[in-house]
Amino acid sequence: MKFCVQSKKLKRFYVEFILFFKKILDFLEGYAILYYDAVYSAGKEYLSLNISKKAERTKEIIGVCLDCFVEKGLTVTTTTDLCNANNLQNGGIYYYFDTKEEMVLACAEEAISRIEQGAFSIAFEDIKDIANMMGHLGTLADELSPVMRFLVSVCVSQEYGNKVKPYLVQLAGRYPYYTKKIAEILGCTAAEVEPYVHLSILALNNYMIFNERALFLPQIEAAKKGLMQLAKRKG
Repeated sequence: MKFCVQSKKLKRFYVEFILFFKKILDFLEGYAILYYDAVYSAGKEYLSLNISKKAERTKEIIGVCLDCFVEKGLTVTTTTDLCNANNLQNGGIYYYFDTKEEMVLACAEEAISRIEQGAFSIAFEDIKDIANMMGHLGTLADELSPVMRFLVSVCVSQEYGNKVKPYLVQLAGRYPYYTKKIAEILGCTAAEVEPYVHLSILALNNYMIFNERALFLPQIEAAKKGLMQLAKRKG
């Protein structure tokens, strides 16, 4: 009888111990999940921050590389030049780009962006004063001419020419947007404005490439005259 009582107490002790031990395990499991979630979230945030910083730094490097290519030329500029310009160790540029081709194409895309924002977009600031806008285009063309020449050197190169075409097509796709905006401001149709917009863009591009005012001025004057006539009609 005494043995049975002790046996029951022992079983109860084991059961209570097991239940207590299970509670400890459940607690540790919950704590581990919380700890894992915290570590995972912190790691994810750290990785996201690093990716963001790398993206910002890459954008900065592209701008510096473009300036370097513009100054020295596409074929003359070396990766060492690009690393030095960006204060990177020799070969450090490949942390941001897998190949030189990727780097050149990124610079070509940035060149297109500079030309569009620097010449085409800024022109809208003067659109209500067409004579002033056309005069401003010449100044902008002078400033952006070296960038355009770099872009042309990429376009005509056997190594990069075909691969840069999508960026040029994308830029050409923006021309209807500019045509529409100018038509809205002048109060006329896009069809009426389109020849003068295309003539202006053609003149601007040719001048940035060849730097020949004798060709540029007559084209710009013809475009200016046509746009001013459309503007007078609105008034």
